[in-house]
Amino acid sequence: WRATRSQSGADILQEIEETVLWARRRFSAHRFILVGHSAGGIMARLYLCDQPVWGRVYAGAEHVDAVITLGSPHCSDTGADTGWFATDTANRLVPGARYDRVRYMTIAGRYVQGNQAGNYKARRAFRIYQALGGDGSAWGDGMVPLHCCQLDGVRLLVLDGVAHSLKIDRRWYGGSADIVRRWWPQDVLREL
Repeated sequence: WRATRSQSGADILQEIEETVLWARRRFSAHRFILVGHSAGGIMARLYLCDQPVWGRVYAGAEHVDAVITLGSPHCSDTGADTGWFATDTANRLVPGARYDRVRYMTIAGRYVQGNQAGNYKARRAFRIYQALGGDGSAWGDGMVPLHCCQLDGVRLLVLDGVAHSLKIDRRWYGGSADIVRRWWPQDVLREL
């Protein structure tokens, strides 16, 4: 799915639920791998929750085998609120690898180091990293610093030269079959 600025978190969670239910009927499958890019990884975590999330219980963990997040701002290692409602809600309701029956993997891009005196990309990264994770000079994918992609108790795979999105560089998480194979090889699924 693709989130738009006009969608609320509850709208996105409902879309995830509808998609999973459709796929269960269409493919006669019972468990799924959710891949969430950026905020999509946060929404995937919230979909698992067996407590009310914005007024509704989704309890998606019963339908999900694994969650793979790509450049998602978990920021769970900072121990403080990020100021972004979805991340803070996820860290409060579904901290770390909360559900034993769900396998987790987080992916981060090491694309640019934030630098207040650097080129445009480095200066932009500095401001974003500072606001999100508190360390403007960190390395990250141009939007999310590496340490914010970490989810407590979950393996973090760092991909050198991979940017957050196509808006930053064509070498992003979904930019080519070669990049996708770096985070989605068959052996990764066995290791999750």
